[in-house]
Amino acid sequence: MARFDYAATNEAGRRITGSLEAASDQEAFASLRRQNLRPVRLQLAGGKASSGRVRLTPSLVGELLAELAALLDAGASMKNALAVIAKAGSETGMGAAARALSEEIGKGRPLEEAFAAVLGPRYASVPALVAAGEAAGALPAALETIADTIERDLEITEQVAGALSYPAFVLLMTLASLLMIVLLVVPALAPVIDAAGGETSAVMRGLLAVSRLLTEHPLVWLGLGVAALAGWLAAWRTGLLDLAVQRLLLDGPVRLIVRGIVYGGFARTLGQLLTARTPASEAIRLAVGSVPLAEAARRLEGLPAAIGGGASLSEALAGVSSLPATLGQMAMIGEETGALGKMLDRAGRLEQARALRRIKAQTKWLGPALIIVLGVMIGILMSGLLSGVSALGDTGIE
Repeated sequence: MARFDYAATNEAGRRITGSLEAASDQEAFASLRRQNLRPVRLQLAGGKASSGRVRLTPSLVGELLAELAALLDAGASMKNALAVIAKAGSETGMGAAARALSEEIGKGRPLEEAFAAVLGPRYASVPALVAAGEAAGALPAALETIADTIERDLEITEQVAGALSYPAFVLLMTLASLLMIVLLVVPALAPVIDAAGGETSAVMRGLLAVSRLLTEHPLVWLGLGVAALAGWLAAWRTGLLDLAVQRLLLDGPVRLIVRGIVYGGFARTLGQLLTARTPASEAIRLAVGSVPLAEAARRLEGLPAAIGGGASLSEALAGVSSLPATLGQMAMIGEETGALGKMLDRAGRLEQARALRRIKAQTKWLGPALIIVLGVMIGILMSGLLSGVSALGDTGIE
């Protein structure tokens, strides 16, 4: 038995840390799930990664699976395919993962357990798809499907980041410009304005008040900053901040976008697992485990109980709070046509594509709107500065 340190979220979305004893990381992971905890981090006590685990980015995992699928499809054995990948990427994370997989398989572990040991709980749905593909004699196709899914998720992440980068840059420049005016320009004029008796425009008086508030009490602002940071860390460690942010994302102004991306990904994973003939209960568990937001996963965890009570999957999905209605409707069509997995996969792709279109539509006007706001604010500030200088000229001060 070994001791594992873990960090997990409970049903309320709060972050919990602790340790437990288990024979392997798979057993430790299963133990946490039996306690209705969703593991975020799981490693051997003392800071060493659990057996076989290799740190991999999603892009490297997708590349590893795609190359493995291509080699297997070309007729290579699993052992030879892993040896080729390990040799080609001998100094990369992908090469290390291939060697770790080869070692796990060499110990006599089933293929799905080897993938679970190396990739860890973050890719909990991968071993099930691997097992289903191996049982159906279509392992290369299963690996290629997983690689395509990971690539699609990366594309979504890149598109979201690209759409938001320009508005974020404009907002950053706006804040930087305001700080430069308030902290550098206004303090230089303050002594002259005071010497003239303080007679100036309302805008200039407001700028002077803000500037003095920021520059004359640095220790107060430092203390407030430290207190805010400590409060943020405390809220993050207890899970309160995560829970509040996740609920805001799922139920706030950007809910349609977030729900489309998060629940669309869940539907795609569930659809692929069902298409691979994974048992429905196991497919749902794995799909829920792949959801990145703990609050969204919590809302989905009632699906097995609903289905166990006699409800169809489409009916159970319709009862999930905040789930896009399209997913339940497409699931109903899939149940009627006998193509439930494919319909869920398609529904998830449509929801994510719709969310990306919303992001592009909103960011088209967000950037120009921020530029207009920046121009108006800078114009008001500059008019206040110029009026203050003009007033000083009228007093005859040189």
